[in-house]
Amino acid sequence: MTAPPVSPTTDPEMHGYQLRLPNFEGPLDVLLRLIERHQLEITDVSLVEVTDQFLGYVSELPETSPDVLAEFTAIASRLLLLKSRSLLPSDPVVDEEDETDDLAQQLIAYKVVKDAALLLRERQESGLSSYGRPPVIQDWGASTEKIRPMPVRGLLKALQRCVTRSLPPATTFRPRPVISLAEMTSRIVDHLRLRGKTRFSSLLSRTPDRHEQVAGFVALLTLWKQRAVELLQEERFAEIEIEPLQTRPQEQIADD
Repeated sequence: MTAPPVSPTTDPEMHGYQLRLPNFEGPLDVLLRLIERHQLEITDVSLVEVTDQFLGYVSELPETSPDVLAEFTAIASRLLLLKSRSLLPSDPVVDEEDETDDLAQQLIAYKVVKDAALLLRERQESGLSSYGRPPVIQDWGASTEKIRPMPVRGLLKALQRCVTRSLPPATTFRPRPVISLAEMTSRIVDHLRLRGKTRFSSLLSRTPDRHEQVAGFVALLTLWKQRAVELLQEERFAEIEIEPLQTRPQEQIADD
């Protein structure tokens, strides 16, 4: 399923937030627009640097508007989704060859239509035709039946019964807790500290949702980039084996 594009920023305070990256300088919404139009690679953009610059910009404001935070969260989540998709492996695109009998099927269908047109033409030239039955028009004005008057209280009760039947039963919505990238990183570090070598599936809950899977995968790639873990996958879409590397203290990795 494709996610909808994020609209440009409308809050006046966001116009003062200008990114300064090695390969881009300008507003955040322009960066997202360039990436969605494939004019800039998402892999060349550091989302950590984008977040750090935004936090520095917000800290200098006298008062932070909730609209500014909402707009940045919407654009940043879209960037995180695009970067996650670029890191996931994808099947090679295979060009489907046209079926050899496609032209034959089209010729058969053309012949059926042509024969039907010739048959209709012959029937028309021979004078054969058909006519539909005319509609029956009833004279409702001649009816002498009268509607019995209904008191207002009775009509009100009938209306209340109809409204009560149309209302759906009330349900209680309980949103699932959303795990952050920092929480998932701490979970992976603690798990490796206690058990050592493990699998990626054992780091997730019993019924993980899409958000938890994406957060766990991005956290795992971040630890691999920091040379804190070693990853092994025998084949595409197979189980990911995780082995900790003792090149850095685990507490420092969790803080980063």
